[in-house]
Amino acid sequence: MQVENTNSCSEITYKWDLPNEKISSLNWTASEYFNFPNNDNVKFCIYFKRYAGARLKVKKIGTLKETFDIELKIGDRPYRISCKVEFQGCNKYGNIYVPILNKMENYLFSSELSDVTIKVENETFSAHKIVLGKNSPVLETMLNSKKQKKCIISFKGFDKETVEEVLRFLYTGKVEKDNDSDLILKLLSFADKYQVKILMDFSETKLIKTLTADNVIEILVATDKYDLVDFKKNAIKFMIENKAYIEFTDAIKQINNSKVIWEFFFEQSGMKNSENDESSIGENDQDSFDSD
Repeated sequence: MQVENTNSCSEITYKWDLPNEKISSLNWTASEYFNFPNNDNVKFCIYFKRYAGARLKVKKIGTLKETFDIELKIGDRPYRISCKVEFQGCNKYGNIYVPILNKMENYLFSSELSDVTIKVENETFSAHKIVLGKNSPVLETMLNSKKQKKCIISFKGFDKETVEEVLRFLYTGKVEKDNDSDLILKLLSFADKYQVKILMDFSETKLIKTLTADNVIEILVATDKYDLVDFKKNAIKFMIENKAYIEFTDAIKQINNSKVIWEFFFEQSGMKNSENDESSIGENDQDSFDSD
């Protein structure tokens, strides 16, 4: 593992030597997180999977929405993976500069300059197109399709508390009960439907912190349909470390409703999975790559 700062903070290169025991893995294997110097607001992680050759992807964790240019390469050694990340916005102090909506928390639930009314469960909230559209491409499309100066939006399928906390997060970056796993799951559902990436990342991070022996099975079933690689990796680790405290009956009942629970039981059994068995990597293998 090696991180090179090649051009102030605007470009970094991360080199990852994939462990030999992971080269033939059929599951996603993750590198350590890496980030730009002097900036913890955003970090990156490389994922590798042995499937029809080799597959690679990069995940960005954090609240920055700016565009990054990412280049992935496999070097001379067997599966030495190099990831170069470029970012063009740096201030004079060498830190990443990201234009944000300053002090938008002052406009949370405020009718001042409001151009959107949100209706949910017989309640109304004042909001602003620029805040909603900047954080959600789905909402941006909806708002642009409406010709009225002041739009009315109804979020069907979501209760008042969820919409209220979504707005609080978009304006302040916080929610009131960030240790409430039920609420975080509702926020995750909203973020997935309306493609609110920063809320997806936030919810994933909070769910990791709220895992307990009593709720891990329920949360894994509820999140099975989402692509939460980091959360599921941590959930597996949590289950292994706390298996003595997790109710076996609850877990085995849900084994077909969660890929992570199934993987946990499979790994603990130590049995061979013949359906997915592959031969080791040879010199004539054809590699294919994809990046996210």
